[in-house]
Amino acid sequence: MRSRLTFLLIVALLLVTLVPTLVFADQSAAPGQPPAKSISVSHSRPVAPYNGPNVVLYDQTDNAGLNGFPSQDFEALYDAYDDQGADDFVIPGGQTWTIQTIEVLGSYSGTGPTPFVNVYFYANSGALPGSQVYSAMGVAPTLDVGGDLTVNLPAPAVLGSGTYWVSVQAAMDFALGGQWFWSTRAVQSNSPYAWQNPGGGFGVGCLTWAPGAATCGVGGGVEPDALYRLSGTTGGPTAVGLGNFAASNGATTWAWMLAVLAAAAGVSVWRWRRNTN
Repeated sequence: MRSRLTFLLIVALLLVTLVPTLVFADQSAAPGQPPAKSISVSHSRPVAPYNGPNVVLYDQTDNAGLNGFPSQDFEALYDAYDDQGADDFVIPGGQTWTIQTIEVLGSYSGTGPTPFVNVYFYANSGALPGSQVYSAMGVAPTLDVGGDLTVNLPAPAVLGSGTYWVSVQAAMDFALGGQWFWSTRAVQSNSPYAWQNPGGGFGVGCLTWAPGAATCGVGGGVEPDALYRLSGTTGGPTAVGLGNFAASNGATTWAWMLAVLAAAAGVSVWRWRRNTN
């Protein structure tokens, strides 16, 4: 009788220990459960006013919606679900923006946080992203407050006047952190946000850029825009700068540019010596 009672006590202790773990464990990446195309979460956190060293170039953080759309680079197992969102902004005529920081508002379906993000800027093409003019891969967010990301670019994006698209993509394993969703905006400025899923894992089409809500049905399929803010400085070069080129192509590009500059300097010295002799 006593041994049976002891056995029952041991079983009870094991249940008390294990059941909470099994019940409350993060199930965002449960086996057989694929990534989701939307999350219904109103962005209720107040948006902090900008307090950085530069100026706000573009601010689209008002009128928060009730949903979020995915924009994420997953691990190999979920490559078919790799997807990307983007939204557009306009640089007025005669201006050049040197964009140094992006603040993008979002949320997690799992534990997060995303260790890195990929940042892209695109030229405009028929109210959708066109040719890529800048990229910075694997950038660690400077600040992450529940999915609200502050990203300082390793090299500034220098853009002349015109319409451009900015894309921020979380680089996070689904099995570890779940998904990151870019929060939607209820009011539309310029064109509605765009979205693409080249691998077709979500089964909604949109293998190339298309309007995210109206055509792809992501982010709840309702609210037309995304929440983000750009900061930096105005002035400087009037075209896409060397920093953009280097950020897109890595250290090899810098080495190539330095070699060209060194060669040019050598030719100049040779000509000067020839003219003075």
